[in-house]
Amino acid sequence: MSFADRAVELLLPWRETRTPADARHVIASWAARSLVQYFVVERIAAIAWQTNDVSTTPPTVTKYDYAFNFISDLGANACQTQDFGAKYHRWICSPLFPVVDLSFIFLGVGVLIVAALITSEVLQCSGNQRQVADGQKKLKHLATHGVRLTMGAAGLGLIGVGAWPENDDPTMHGNSTGLFLIFAVISLVLLGYLWWKEQWTAAVWIFLFAIVAAWGGIGMLVLNHNDPDPTASLGVFERMVVYAFIAGMFVMGYTLSIGRRPGARYRRHPRPESAQALRSL
Repeated sequence: MSFADRAVELLLPWRETRTPADARHVIASWAARSLVQYFVVERIAAIAWQTNDVSTTPPTVTKYDYAFNFISDLGANACQTQDFGAKYHRWICSPLFPVVDLSFIFLGVGVLIVAALITSEVLQCSGNQRQVADGQKKLKHLATHGVRLTMGAAGLGLIGVGAWPENDDPTMHGNSTGLFLIFAVISLVLLGYLWWKEQWTAAVWIFLFAIVAAWGGIGMLVLNHNDPDPTASLGVFERMVVYAFIAGMFVMGYTLSIGRRPGARYRRHPRPESAQALRSL
Protein backbone atom coordinates (compact mmCIF):
# COMPACT_ATOMS: atom_id res chain seq x y z
CA MET A 1 0.00 0.00 0.00
CA SER A 2 1.36 3.38 -1.02
CA PHE A 3 1.82 6.28 1.37
CA ALA A 4 -1.04 8.19 -0.29
CA ASP A 5 -3.39 5.21 0.05
CA ARG A 6 -2.43 4.82 3.69
CA ALA A 7 -3.04 8.51 4.34
CA VAL A 8 -6.50 8.31 2.73
CA GLU A 9 -7.31 5.23 4.80
CA LEU A 10 -6.33 7.00 8.01
CA LEU A 11 -8.44 10.05 7.10
CA LEU A 12 -11.59 8.10 6.24
CA PRO A 13 -12.71 7.58 9.88
CA TRP A 14 -12.12 11.27 10.57
CA ARG A 15 -14.19 12.27 7.54
CA GLU A 16 -17.00 9.96 8.57
CA THR A 17 -17.32 11.51 12.00
CA ARG A 18 -16.47 15.17 11.38
CA THR A 19 -17.93 17.94 9.26
CA PRO A 20 -16.24 21.11 7.94
CA ALA A 21 -17.77 22.95 10.90
CA ASP A 22 -16.08 20.46 13.24
CA ALA A 23 -12.75 21.17 11.57
CA ARG A 24 -13.22 24.89 12.16
CA HIS A 25 -13.82 24.36 15.85
CA VAL A 26 -10.92 21.94 16.22
CA ILE A 27 -8.60 24.58 14.79
CA ALA A 28 -10.15 27.29 16.96
CA SER A 29 -9.88 25.21 20.13
CA TRP A 30 -6.21 24.51 19.48
CA ALA A 31 -5.60 28.19 18.69
CA ALA A 32 -7.10 29.11 22.08
CA ARG A 33 -4.95 26.56 23.90
CA SER A 34 -1.80 27.55 22.00
CA LEU A 35 -1.70 30.90 23.81
CA VAL A 36 0.08 29.22 26.72
CA GLN A 37 3.26 29.32 24.59
CA TYR A 38 3.72 32.83 25.93
CA PHE A 39 4.60 31.59 29.43
CA VAL A 40 7.56 29.63 28.06
CA VAL A 41 8.75 32.53 25.91
CA GLU A 42 8.45 35.01 28.78
CA ARG A 43 10.45 32.85 31.15
CA ILE A 44 13.26 32.24 28.65
CA ALA A 45 13.45 35.96 27.81
CA ALA A 46 13.52 36.89 31.51
CA ILE A 47 16.44 34.52 32.08
CA ALA A 48 18.31 36.03 29.12
CA TRP A 49 17.71 39.59 30.40
CA GLN A 50 20.88 41.74 30.33
CA THR A 51 21.49 42.51 33.99
CA ASN A 52 24.34 45.02 33.62
CA ASP A 53 22.76 48.49 33.87
CA VAL A 54 25.34 50.70 32.14
CA SER A 55 23.23 53.82 32.63
CA THR A 56 24.55 54.15 36.18
CA THR A 57 28.07 54.93 37.40
CA PRO A 58 29.37 52.45 38.30
CA PRO A 59 27.18 49.96 36.39
CA THR A 60 24.77 48.05 38.58
CA VAL A 61 23.22 44.61 38.30
CA THR A 62 19.49 44.85 37.63
CA LYS A 63 17.70 41.57 37.05
CA TYR A 64 14.32 41.34 35.40
CA ASP A 65 11.67 41.68 38.10
CA TYR A 66 8.23 40.18 37.44
CA ALA A 67 6.68 42.58 39.96
CA PHE A 68 8.49 45.78 38.97
CA ASN A 69 9.07 45.40 35.22
CA PHE A 70 6.35 45.52 32.62
CA ILE A 71 5.79 42.58 30.31
CA SER A 72 6.52 44.93 27.42
CA ASP A 73 10.04 45.51 28.77
CA LEU A 74 10.96 42.07 27.44
CA GLY A 75 9.98 43.22 23.94
CA ALA A 76 11.93 46.51 23.96
CA ASN A 77 14.39 46.55 21.06
CA ALA A 78 17.12 48.64 22.70
CA CYS A 79 19.11 48.73 25.94
CA GLN A 80 18.25 51.95 27.76
CA THR A 81 16.59 53.53 30.77
CA GLN A 82 12.84 53.59 30.26
CA ASP A 83 10.95 56.44 31.92
CA PHE A 84 7.38 56.15 33.16
CA GLY A 85 6.08 59.11 35.09
CA ALA A 86 8.42 61.04 37.36
CA LYS A 87 9.80 58.14 39.41
CA TYR A 88 9.23 54.85 37.61
CA HIS A 89 12.61 54.64 35.85
CA ARG A 90 13.84 51.18 34.96
CA TRP A 91 16.63 49.61 32.98
CA ILE A 92 15.49 47.61 29.97
CA CYS A 93 17.71 45.31 27.93
CA SER A 94 16.17 42.18 26.42
CA PRO A 95 18.44 40.26 24.01
CA LEU A 96 15.52 38.04 22.98
CA PHE A 97 13.15 40.92 22.15
CA PRO A 98 12.41 39.60 18.60
CA VAL A 99 11.16 36.31 20.08
CA VAL A 100 8.98 38.12 22.64
CA ASP A 101 7.51 40.49 20.06
CA LEU A 102 6.74 37.57 17.74
CA SER A 103 5.12 35.79 20.68
CA PHE A 104 2.85 38.82 21.24
CA ILE A 105 1.92 38.78 17.55
CA PHE A 106 1.24 35.03 17.63
CA LEU A 107 -0.96 35.57 20.68
CA GLY A 108 -2.98 38.15 18.78
CA VAL A 109 -3.24 35.99 15.67
CA GLY A 110 -4.38 33.05 17.81
CA VAL A 111 -7.12 35.12 19.40
CA LEU A 112 -8.24 36.40 15.99
CA ILE A 113 -8.41 32.82 14.69
CA VAL A 114 -10.65 31.86 17.61
CA ALA A 115 -12.92 34.85 17.06
CA ALA A 116 -13.15 34.21 13.32
CA LEU A 117 -13.64 30.43 13.23
CA ILE A 118 -16.02 29.72 16.09
CA THR A 119 -19.64 29.87 14.97
CA SER A 120 -22.27 31.64 17.03
CA GLU A 121 -24.25 28.43 17.47
CA VAL A 122 -21.34 26.56 19.02
CA LEU A 123 -20.29 29.56 21.10
CA GLN A 124 -23.79 29.85 22.57
CA CYS A 125 -23.90 26.25 23.74
CA SER A 126 -20.18 25.83 24.61
CA GLY A 127 -19.72 23.14 21.97
CA ASN A 128 -22.59 20.97 23.23
CA GLN A 129 -25.36 20.52 20.73
CA ARG A 130 -28.18 21.77 22.91
CA GLN A 131 -31.07 24.06 22.18
CA VAL A 132 -30.98 27.50 23.72
CA ALA A 133 -34.19 28.54 25.49
CA ASP A 134 -36.35 30.88 23.43
CA GLY A 135 -36.31 33.56 26.12
CA GLN A 136 -32.51 33.67 26.07
CA LYS A 137 -31.92 33.47 22.33
CA LYS A 138 -31.83 37.21 21.69
CA LEU A 139 -29.53 38.02 24.60
CA LYS A 140 -27.24 35.09 23.85
CA HIS A 141 -27.16 36.02 20.18
CA LEU A 142 -25.99 39.53 21.09
CA ALA A 143 -23.51 38.14 23.61
CA THR A 144 -21.96 35.80 21.04
CA HIS A 145 -21.35 38.72 18.71
CA GLY A 146 -19.96 40.64 21.66
CA VAL A 147 -17.54 37.84 22.53
CA ARG A 148 -16.25 37.56 18.99
CA LEU A 149 -15.90 41.33 18.52
CA THR A 150 -14.17 41.92 21.87
CA MET A 151 -11.85 38.96 21.35
CA GLY A 152 -11.02 40.30 17.91
CA ALA A 153 -10.23 43.71 19.41
CA ALA A 154 -8.08 42.12 22.12
CA GLY A 155 -6.25 40.14 19.45
CA LEU A 156 -5.55 43.28 17.45
CA GLY A 157 -4.24 44.92 20.62
CA LEU A 158 -1.81 42.06 21.20
CA ILE A 159 -0.57 42.28 17.62
CA GLY A 160 0.01 46.00 18.12
CA VAL A 161 1.95 45.36 21.33
CA GLY A 162 4.36 43.15 19.41
CA ALA A 163 4.50 45.32 16.29
CA TRP A 164 5.30 48.55 18.14
CA PRO A 165 7.75 48.00 21.06
CA GLU A 166 7.34 50.36 23.99
CA ASN A 167 10.62 52.19 23.39
CA ASP A 168 10.15 52.42 19.62
CA ASP A 169 6.64 53.91 19.40
CA PRO A 170 5.27 54.57 22.91
CA THR A 171 2.00 56.05 21.62
CA MET A 172 1.00 53.12 19.41
CA HIS A 173 2.27 50.64 21.99
CA GLY A 174 0.27 52.31 24.74
CA ASN A 175 -2.90 52.44 22.63
CA SER A 176 -2.50 48.76 21.70
CA THR A 177 -1.96 47.81 25.34
CA GLY A 178 -5.06 49.75 26.41
CA LEU A 179 -7.11 48.14 23.64
CA PHE A 180 -6.09 44.69 24.84
CA LEU A 181 -6.55 45.37 28.56
CA ILE A 182 -10.10 46.69 28.14
CA PHE A 183 -11.48 44.16 25.68
CA ALA A 184 -9.77 41.15 27.24
CA VAL A 185 -11.77 41.67 30.43
CA ILE A 186 -15.04 42.31 28.58
CA SER A 187 -14.65 39.18 26.43
CA LEU A 188 -14.14 36.97 29.50
CA VAL A 189 -17.21 38.42 31.22
CA LEU A 190 -19.39 37.85 28.15
CA LEU A 191 -18.05 34.33 27.66
CA GLY A 192 -18.76 33.45 31.27
CA TYR A 193 -22.32 34.71 30.87
CA LEU A 194 -22.83 32.65 27.72
CA TRP A 195 -21.68 29.44 29.33
CA TRP A 196 -23.18 29.87 32.80
CA LYS A 197 -25.99 27.34 32.26
CA GLU A 198 -24.30 25.27 29.55
CA GLN A 199 -20.89 24.61 31.12
CA TRP A 200 -21.13 25.71 34.73
CA THR A 201 -17.64 24.64 35.78
CA ALA A 202 -15.95 26.32 32.82
CA ALA A 203 -18.06 29.45 33.33
CA VAL A 204 -17.01 29.71 37.00
CA TRP A 205 -13.34 29.50 36.06
CA ILE A 206 -13.77 32.08 33.29
CA PHE A 207 -15.60 34.45 35.67
CA LEU A 208 -12.81 34.05 38.22
CA PHE A 209 -10.22 34.89 35.57
CA ALA A 210 -12.34 37.86 34.52
CA ILE A 211 -12.39 39.14 38.12
CA VAL A 212 -8.61 38.76 38.39
CA ALA A 213 -8.13 40.57 35.07
CA ALA A 214 -10.51 43.36 36.11
CA TRP A 215 -8.69 43.90 39.40
CA GLY A 216 -5.40 44.01 37.53
CA GLY A 217 -6.72 46.59 35.10
CA ILE A 218 -8.15 48.73 37.90
CA GLY A 219 -4.87 48.51 39.79
CA MET A 220 -2.93 49.71 36.74
CA LEU A 221 -5.29 52.64 36.19
CA VAL A 222 -5.10 53.74 39.82
CA LEU A 223 -1.32 53.50 40.02
CA ASN A 224 -0.80 55.18 36.66
CA HIS A 225 -3.01 58.07 37.72
CA ASN A 226 -1.14 58.53 41.00
CA ASP A 227 2.40 58.88 39.61
CA PRO A 228 3.80 55.39 40.35
CA ASP A 229 7.02 54.83 42.26
CA PRO A 230 9.40 51.83 42.15
CA THR A 231 7.44 50.02 44.86
CA ALA A 232 4.14 50.19 42.99
CA SER A 233 4.52 46.70 41.44
CA LEU A 234 2.80 47.66 38.22
CA GLY A 235 4.15 44.48 36.66
CA VAL A 236 1.97 42.40 38.97
CA PHE A 237 -1.24 44.18 37.96
CA GLU A 238 -0.38 43.98 34.27
CA ARG A 239 0.27 40.26 34.58
CA MET A 240 -3.04 39.75 36.34
CA VAL A 241 -4.77 40.85 33.12
CA VAL A 242 -2.54 39.02 30.64
CA TYR A 243 -2.22 35.76 32.57
CA ALA A 244 -5.93 35.64 33.41
CA PHE A 245 -6.90 36.21 29.77
CA ILE A 246 -4.59 33.46 28.53
CA ALA A 247 -5.91 31.09 31.20
CA GLY A 248 -9.51 31.94 30.27
CA MET A 249 -8.78 31.29 26.60
CA PHE A 250 -7.20 27.95 27.48
CA VAL A 251 -10.34 26.94 29.42
CA MET A 252 -12.41 27.99 26.43
CA GLY A 253 -10.33 25.93 24.01
CA TYR A 254 -10.33 22.88 26.25
CA THR A 255 -14.10 23.08 26.77
CA LEU A 256 -14.75 23.39 23.05
CA SER A 257 -12.46 20.46 22.28
CA ILE A 258 -14.47 18.24 24.64
CA GLY A 259 -17.82 19.42 23.33
CA ARG A 260 -16.87 18.90 19.69
CA ARG A 261 -15.47 15.38 20.03
CA PRO A 262 -17.49 12.98 17.90
CA GLY A 263 -17.52 10.41 20.71
CA ALA A 264 -19.10 12.92 23.09
CA ARG A 265 -21.70 13.84 20.50
CA TYR A 266 -22.57 10.21 19.85
CA ARG A 267 -22.92 9.53 23.56
CA ARG A 268 -25.61 12.22 23.69
CA HIS A 269 -27.13 11.22 20.35
CA PRO A 270 -26.39 7.53 19.62
CA ARG A 271 -26.45 6.30 16.08
CA PRO A 272 -29.69 4.54 15.02
CA GLU A 273 -27.93 1.23 14.51
CA SER A 274 -26.39 1.47 17.99
CA ALA A 275 -29.78 2.15 19.56
CA GLN A 276 -31.32 -0.79 17.65
CA ALA A 277 -28.54 -3.09 18.86
CA LEU A 278 -29.14 -2.04 22.46
CA ARG A 279 -32.87 -2.73 22.19
CA SER A 280 -32.20 -6.22 20.82
CA LEU A 281 -30.14 -7.21 23.87
